[in-house]
Amino acid sequence: MVGKWLHSQRVRARRGHLDPVLNQTLTEIDPWWNPPWPTDWQREHHHAHAAVTAGTLLDPQAGFRNFDDRTGQWLYAQCVNYTALQPGQQHLLARLGLTEPVAGTAVPNPATRHPAMETGLHYARDWAAQHGALDLPRTAPPHLGFPLGRWLATQRHQANLHRDLFDTPWPHDEHLARIDPYWNPPWGMKWQRRYQAARNQLTPGQNLAPQEGFLNTPDWTGQWLYSQCAVYDGLHPRQQQLLAGLGLTSEGARTALPRRKTQAASFVAGLAHAWAQEHGNLAVAEPARHDGYRLGAWLRTQRRRASRGKLPADRIKALEAIDPHWNPVGGLRWQQAYLAARTHTSGRSLTTTADLNALPSATAKWLFTQCSSYGSLHPEQQQLLAEIGLPSERARALAPPPKTPQPARPVRPRLKNPPCAFAAGLPYAQAWTAQHGHLTSADYRTEHDGFPLGWWLYKQRRAAHAHVKRTGRPWPHNPQLAALDPWWNPPWRATWNHGWHQAHTYYSTGMPFPNQTTKWIRTQQHTWDQLHPHQQHLMTTIGIHGHAPLWRYNSRPVHLTDQPTELINTHETNPEHELRSSQARPVGTRKQRQAPRQHPPHRQTQPAN
Repeated sequence: MVGKWLHSQRVRARRGHLDPVLNQTLTEIDPWWNPPWPTDWQREHHHAHAAVTAGTLLDPQAGFRNFDDRTGQWLYAQCVNYTALQPGQQHLLARLGLTEPVAGTAVPNPATRHPAMETGLHYARDWAAQHGALDLPRTAPPHLGFPLGRWLATQRHQANLHRDLFDTPWPHDEHLARIDPYWNPPWGMKWQRRYQAARNQLTPGQNLAPQEGFLNTPDWTGQWLYSQCAVYDGLHPRQQQLLAGLGLTSEGARTALPRRKTQAASFVAGLAHAWAQEHGNLAVAEPARHDGYRLGAWLRTQRRRASRGKLPADRIKALEAIDPHWNPVGGLRWQQAYLAARTHTSGRSLTTTADLNALPSATAKWLFTQCSSYGSLHPEQQQLLAEIGLPSERARALAPPPKTPQPARPVRPRLKNPPCAFAAGLPYAQAWTAQHGHLTSADYRTEHDGFPLGWWLYKQRRAAHAHVKRTGRPWPHNPQLAALDPWWNPPWRATWNHGWHQAHTYYSTGMPFPNQTTKWIRTQQHTWDQLHPHQQHLMTTIGIHGHAPLWRYNSRPVHLTDQPTELINTHETNPEHELRSSQARPVGTRKQRQAPRQHPPHRQTQPAN
């Protein structure tokens, strides 16, 4: 309601209808309550200011990695557009330490889940400078760590959706068109990628000779060019202009002849493109291309036909003449790993374990695996290993000793109907509390003296919540369990207590927090304002006070001041905190997907406990 009221006052102020007294009062509360720039900008600045005030290091040269994902991307966008900002905005950024010289040193963070437009444009310019176009597919490998292919596919979808809905150009289309005018052509990216592939295969000014079936062009390129001649009149005018840039005019399209190649000639063309002369083998991965020819996919088809007995004998002999192991018995992955090991072991002796350990870790691990499973290898694989210095006797001598079998854990037969009655589990809960001092560490799989205590506690929490929801009165058995542990059924999820208990165990023993516990603490700090007040107090008992710098995770304060010494387990809390804390799920509701730990959003409605 406050947000709607403030929005209404801003609208009235901009129209000149706001009471001057009210305007003066709001200005005294916040001088920037009605800025001349968008209110969303002001909100983002507030989040950045709160992070800097809490001690977050402003490091533009590292891509603002110390901030959460959205705030870091927003700060980089401000650095890119710094000169276009209003003086008031520049003044607010300068208060954060982001002046114009500092903004000029900013770089984007490629490891982002919510990339700003400026971040994507940065990597798009870099790609276009190297390759000349933005035709990479959605599944393309990341460019400098940034998923540029996926980002461009998203921008094309947004641009097409905007054009269909509003019949106007997309606001960001101009920025990408400056990098590549054909980044989102109306004829689709499939045609554009094939055009770029054909362009890369041709030389400037080359005579295509369409009337002779494009004899002077590579096989695939000639076939594609003739297919364009067959539908030339139906192409977009700009497509025709692009083909004219390759040398295919309207006159040439009308006189073009198709390529007449037999299946055997196509097979010879596939062999001609083999990269065996360059790489020494035909262990080609499926996506690989050679001179624009899909050699990997072609070889996969030949292997598949050979395994089914449908490949002619003359073709098998021709491929074996190029590489005797073109269709390896151990599979393509085994062959590729063997070739890498052969490269790394060239000129080395493999007589001792130390010789294998001196190799790259991946190769050493693979060779040890082959030694361990030498007896199960195909004779052809054993022969290949012998060629690199691992005959049968040496491989068995270098095989690591088998692991000592671990004693099997006694499996207690699970009862079909385990006892869930309160009286059946209370003695075990009392015994667990007497041994550990609380019920916090009893997770769902905990068993005590053969009794499924964790499952029993889960059933009691569900019964307590169902009773309160149904009757509005406290559960009758709550005092008995609260006497054992006041936090046996907290107003947040019980899994949060397990994480806190682990952190408390390390803290109380004076040991540094391990990585998993440190990540859990980082999550609580990012969502500190959304935690329940009692959760915040429990965090202070392990030395965590709000948004502390990361280097203080493993520091232990000498004294805890201004903190309550006892907690009261009551559900009569502030409704606002009750909604913002992570509640136990009511029966029948679906568990919500948690936000990733490495990029916790700063405006999420539930803490990732």
